[in-house]
Amino acid sequence: MLRVVALSILLLLCTATSCFQQAAVAVAAGPAGDPESVRRDAFSLVARLASRRGLRPSFPDNPAQGWVECFAASALVLCGKELDREFQFMLSEAIAAPLSRRGLRGFSPRADSLRRELLDSLRARFGATNVRECNWLEERDPRRSGCPPLANGNSAQRPNVR
Repeated sequence: MLRVVALSILLLLCTATSCFQQAAVAVAAGPAGDPESVRRDAFSLVARLASRRGLRPSFPDNPAQGWVECFAASALVLCGKELDREFQFMLSEAIAAPLSRRGLRGFSPRADSLRRELLDSLRARFGATNVRECNWLEERDPRRSGCPPLANGNSAQRPNVR
């Protein structure tokens, strides 16, 4: 009951401002890569990083998104899914509404450090050309939400059809 009250208060405070910061990373198998091997290695690497940073396996808040797995600790959540032959990971952190209203945006130092380590580790393992940061797009069909696909090797993005 107390959790419901706390969540209701947070939602009420967040109505006038953004209370979440998020970052996304996509990993492609590449032309010569075995997709199943890349999938296994990417999710394994992310699980190790999450565990080292104190995040524990968690049930996704929105299973309709198609998450394969999620990790969480307090206000920090890291989830991964497969979309458009890529393995995509979204890191999100709840931001206290008073901080958000004062213009203090961005990840906490803990979350930003995890974001950088995630990106660096995935690039070291799969190559910089196969790992990219992206803007997470919410789609009408939540299973299609994720990073926009690359079109012909460039960074063209699909339209956001909310």
